[in-house]
Amino acid sequence: MIENKSDDNSLCNGLKKRPLTMIPSIGKKGEAMSNKLKIIAILAGSLLMSFPFPKCGPAEVKIGYGWSVNADEAKAVQEAVEMMRMTISKPNLVILLIESSYENDSIIAQNLYRLANKPKVYGLEGTYAVFSRDGVHVGEKGSLAILGIEAPSWSVGVGVMDMSNAETPTQIKEMALKAIKSAIDDAGKTTEDKPSLVFIAPTKLKEEPILSAIEYVFSNDVRIVGGSPGGPNTIANDRVVENGFVLAVIYADTKIGAGFHAGIAVDRNKSGVVTTMGETHRIIKEINNKPAFEVYRNWADGALDDVNVSESTSIWSRSFALVRVYNLAQNEVGTKVVVPITVNPDLSLVTGADISEGEHLYFATASKKAYIKRAGTIVQQALVEGKIKYPELVGGVHYYCRGAAFSQFGRDRENLQPLVNETNKKMNGKPYIGTFTAGEQGNISGYGIFMGNLTSSMAVFAE
Repeated sequence: MIENKSDDNSLCNGLKKRPLTMIPSIGKKGEAMSNKLKIIAILAGSLLMSFPFPKCGPAEVKIGYGWSVNADEAKAVQEAVEMMRMTISKPNLVILLIESSYENDSIIAQNLYRLANKPKVYGLEGTYAVFSRDGVHVGEKGSLAILGIEAPSWSVGVGVMDMSNAETPTQIKEMALKAIKSAIDDAGKTTEDKPSLVFIAPTKLKEEPILSAIEYVFSNDVRIVGGSPGGPNTIANDRVVENGFVLAVIYADTKIGAGFHAGIAVDRNKSGVVTTMGETHRIIKEINNKPAFEVYRNWADGALDDVNVSESTSIWSRSFALVRVYNLAQNEVGTKVVVPITVNPDLSLVTGADISEGEHLYFATASKKAYIKRAGTIVQQALVEGKIKYPELVGGVHYYCRGAAFSQFGRDRENLQPLVNETNKKMNGKPYIGTFTAGEQGNISGYGIFMGNLTSSMAVFAE
């Protein structure tokens, strides 16, 4: 448990209410007594000057980061920790992002936990690379990045659960509730306490029941930032859990902001209602009472005519998506983006996020320019959401959809660099880390928390 320094703040408040006053002067008749009082006053003043009074107000948040592309897992961790320690020495929380090519994540987790003096560690595997303000990091064998947060006044808890045996939505939700309770207990809090931020790495293909569990415990307006792991592993402290759901709950007295943004172009003239679903919430059989792919292909104006429908065929890289639009205040809109991953011979579409019968979906397209711009827009959105001014910004964590990145830029470090360049412009030189995820989770104001595709999810922190 990370203790909240409430006693320090109480003492600060007490000092403000009871300022020290000067000892009144004494006349000549009491000259002898006066000299004694002067000596006592001097001694008392010396004692007060040497007393370690706490700093009043919230404790300062400091952030350090590190990364490595060393092929040796232990050496990679050591290099990253040494880099982080150039800024901070005792992190309360460390976010760990691992490119999934490393062979032994346990070595990474155990060495990080030991070298960083046993902080709370929340981590996940990404795909192809990690990135930071220094660039896109790709090693011969793997790469990793860490963001350490030193915030003595925060309370932080980490929970994890192996979801391998959870198959039905009910089973998944029940297991997720156990992980959430574990994280709350680890922070020394109760369900009555609302966290400032929940970091999540939900088990792939089990995201929606996990989000349902989070809403059940914290309500649908809790601030979350999440990414589905690109590999099977999640990390909690010094443990690696395959097919796990891991979360970190943060209770802070400092500003935190979150963003959830896709940046794709919605065509209001091409839309339809889902009229028939398949055996799961990720199979759309019909839109407007017609085969789903037939409608989707017509919206694409010939760009999908070459798709082979005689067998199940991957179409996720075609830069098209289905979007549900949510009307927000001040004529703004929020979007839940779902990418069709596969078309089946029966012309049904397999999607990367859950869909329900009756949903009104719009056709959307993406471009390199839009995906580069969104790498900066997500920072601005998170800053605005958290009411954080640039002088207050100290760092952040960015999950960028691998489908969006790789469909437009490929798995190429130089081609992906513009995403980092754009993020750097908006982060104003502050440290951050990120990776490419297999689905993203975040908030749509007034509507709840969502799983999306082709999206970015980001958290930013103030001092």
